[in-house]
Amino acid sequence: YDTSSTSQVETITATITPTSTSNKVLVYFSVPACEASNTTNLGEYFLIRAISGGASTDLLTGGHNSSLAIVDGDSRENSSPCAMYLDSPSTTSAITYKVNISVDNAAMNLRWNRNAAGQASTMFMILQEVSG
Repeated sequence: YDTSSTSQVETITATITPTSTSNKVLVYFSVPACEASNTTNLGEYFLIRAISGGASTDLLTGGHNSSLAIVDGDSRENSSPCAMYLDSPSTTSAITYKVNISVDNAAMNLRWNRNAAGQASTMFMILQEVSG
């Protein structure tokens, strides 16, 4: 899949319903990506949470443009970041987690779940409830 969108695009999503408000949720994911147009721009990853279909919250806001990781467009190398995040949602309602991506400049073509040659990769998201 390819995108040149400077707005976030959803790549993968998963839902879990905790059994106790004191429990936490361990989010583990990988979304392979590469820069397919060989520019000096950056691709960005975001981890998003929505509780019961409500407003979306960006959980990791410390990186470039508030992203959790970037894909460097200069080298056309494949990137397979894996990330773990321990969330404390304080709810027993259904929680949907999403990994979104975007580019910092529409001149970049970010390819996800494919390598630079267009061959398929594997992306995943695992959610695990952890006793609080």
